[in-house]
Amino acid sequence: MANEIASVRFGGTRLGLWFAGAVLLGCGAEVKVGPPPATGDAPSSEAPVAEETVALPETPEMAAAAAATFEKQCAVCHGDDGRGDGPAAYLLYPRPRDFGTGLFRLVSTVNGFPSDRDLFRTITRGIPRSSMPAWSHLTEEDRWGLVHHVRKLTREGVARALLEDAQASGDDMSMEEAQEIAMDRTTPGATTELPPETPLTLEALARGRQLFIARCALCHGADGKGTGRDDLVDEKGVPIRARDYTRGIFKGGKASEDLAHRILSGIPGTPMPANARDFHMEDPSDEPDAEDLWALVHYVQSFIRPDAQELAEQGQRELVVQRRPAVPKGVADPAWNDVPPTYLSLMHLWWSDTRAEGVLVRTVHDGRRLAIHLTWEDGTKNSDVLTQESFSDAAAIQLSPILDPPLFTMGSPESPVTIWHWKAHWQADLERFADVETTHPNVAVDTYDSLPGRPLGLHAPVAQFEAARHDPVFLTGWGAGNLMSTPDRQNSVESLVAEGFGTLTSRPAAEQETTGDGQWADGFWQASFTRDLRGTGDGAVHLEPGTTASIALAVWEGSVGDRNGQKSVTIWHRITIE
Repeated sequence: MANEIASVRFGGTRLGLWFAGAVLLGCGAEVKVGPPPATGDAPSSEAPVAEETVALPETPEMAAAAAATFEKQCAVCHGDDGRGDGPAAYLLYPRPRDFGTGLFRLVSTVNGFPSDRDLFRTITRGIPRSSMPAWSHLTEEDRWGLVHHVRKLTREGVARALLEDAQASGDDMSMEEAQEIAMDRTTPGATTELPPETPLTLEALARGRQLFIARCALCHGADGKGTGRDDLVDEKGVPIRARDYTRGIFKGGKASEDLAHRILSGIPGTPMPANARDFHMEDPSDEPDAEDLWALVHYVQSFIRPDAQELAEQGQRELVVQRRPAVPKGVADPAWNDVPPTYLSLMHLWWSDTRAEGVLVRTVHDGRRLAIHLTWEDGTKNSDVLTQESFSDAAAIQLSPILDPPLFTMGSPESPVTIWHWKAHWQADLERFADVETTHPNVAVDTYDSLPGRPLGLHAPVAQFEAARHDPVFLTGWGAGNLMSTPDRQNSVESLVAEGFGTLTSRPAAEQETTGDGQWADGFWQASFTRDLRGTGDGAVHLEPGTTASIALAVWEGSVGDRNGQKSVTIWHRITIE
C-alpha cells in the first residue's frame, strides 16, 4: 500500500505520517482517507481577529447578555465566580484559568496584565491543544461582553483574595480598599511597541540559535522539543511542560508579532519570564535590540511544522450532508470514497502529546437514513476492558436540535442532547464476547451454577464456560438488560441521552436507534454510524431534509488512559441535511 507524501500531516508525531490520500484496508474493501480541507477552507490562526477590531463599550444590556453567556458556556469549567473551579475543572489539564489570581497567559502589555484586545483574541481564538475552545462564532458584541465580564470577575477575585490575606494576617482592610487595590493591579498597561521586523537571513538564524541556546534551551531543550527541565510548575504548583516548538502549536499564535510579545512579556503564572529588559524594551528611551529580538523569533519559527497551527485552531464549520440514492453499508463500504471529508480539529481535555489532532468526517443521507463516517489517527489498537489497567478506544457523536446549545458537556435540563457512542471493545465482542476466560485462559473452574447441566469438570474446554452459555438469571447485568454485560450484543454503538454534566444515560433497549461498526488499520481508526433521520424516544434529535442542527465529536485513546470525561473533543459545529 502506497502512502502519498504531502505537506499537511494528520495525526500525532509518534507515527511520523504525512499523508494526503492514504488507503486503509479492512473487511475486504478499501476506504480511502482523504486529506484535510484545502488551506482556504481550514480555520486560520490569523483570521478570527481583524486588526481593525475596536473595543465596544459595555452597556447594561451587554453586561446582562455576557453574564448569561458565561453561565451557559463558561462556568462549567471556570466556575460561577471565575475561580477555575467549575464542575468539569477536575477533568481538565491544563486547569481552567482562575481569574482571581490576576494572572493571564497571553499578554502584550508592559505590566503583564492583558489588554482588552489580548482577552478578545483569546476568547475568539481559544487556546489550541487545551480545553479552552474558540468562540469566533459568537458575535463581536457577545465576545466584547465576555471581555468586560472576565474583567469584572477578575477585579472581584483579586479583591476577595486581598481581603482573605488581610484577615489571615490580622490586618484591617475594608472592601473599598481591596477594590481600589484590585482595580490598580488589574488595569492593563500600555501595549509593548514592537520595533519593525528585520529580514530573515541565514546570519539572523545563526544569531537566533546562539540566543536560543543561551536563553531558552535550559527549559525548551536545544532541539526545541521541550526536553529541558522537568521540574516546572505554574503559579499554583501544578506541573507544566515547556512548549515543544517542533509540534508547531502555540497558545497565542505563531505570527512574528505573537511570538515577539510572548518573548518580551513572558507568560504570567508560568516559568516563562518576561524578557523586555534583555532586549532594551522596558524603557521607551532605550534603543531596542530589534535585530536580536527578531533573530530569536525567526529561529523559533524555524522549528514550526507547516500548517500545524492551522490544523489545531478551532472554528465552527458546517457539515453539509449530501443526499445519495442509498447510504453506505458500513465502515468499509467503498461508497464512502465518493463522499468528500471535512476536517474538524480536536481539543485535548487532558493533555497528551500522543493524541489525535483531528477527525475527518463524511456524511450522507438518502432521505430516510443518516450515515456518518469518522477517521482519526491512533497508533495503538486498544479494544478490551478486561483488567483495571485496560481502557478501550472509542468515538462519539453528540447532537443537539438547537443552534446555540450549552457547552459540549452533555447538554442541560432545558436542552437535552443525543449521543452515539462507538466502542472498540464492543466491536471486538461482535467476533467473540470477551470475558474473564479471555484474559485468564487457564482458569480453573469447580462449577458454575448458572450453566445448564452444571459441572463440566476442571479440564473442560474454556469455550464451554463462555458467558453466552450461562443462564442470564444468574448473570445479573445481562439479566437486567445492561448493554455492557450482554454477550449476544449485535451492535458496537450505544445510543444515550444526557441533560447536563454527569447525567449520561443509556437509552432503553427498544430505543437503541443507532447502528455502526469500526475497523483499525495502519494506525488509523474508522467508525461509521447509521440512524433514521427521525430519532426514537424522548429527547431524541429529529432531523429531516433542509434542517440544521448542532454536532460535536469526541475521541478516546485507550493507550493514554482515556475514559469517561478524559478524552479529546471538538467544539459545536453545524450539520445541515441537504
